[in-house]
Amino acid sequence: MQDIFADAIGNITVFGGTVRIEFLKVTSLDEQTNSPKYDVSHRLVMPTAGFMQAAERHALLRQKLIEGGHVTPPPATVTKVPAEAKKPRK
Repeated sequence: MQDIFADAIGNITVFGGTVRIEFLKVTSLDEQTNSPKYDVSHRLVMPTAGFMQAAERHALLRQKLIEGGHVTPPPATVTKVPAEAKKPRK
């Protein structure tokens, strides 16, 4: 078995009955802002049923970590899609 480390999660897409999750790694730091730049290191592809099972297990683990005081939940955020992104392409 091979362990895979990821610094972050990138795009998550659904297509043809599968969910694709991109795992990101930090490749450099922006010199001006000192913010990380990421590249995709791996992609996990799984059937939607498997993804739903994994999401449920992650939710249970998240709750246990919060209840145990191991992590502080981030504030709730809402991502809005810009209006121009909703327009059909010509």
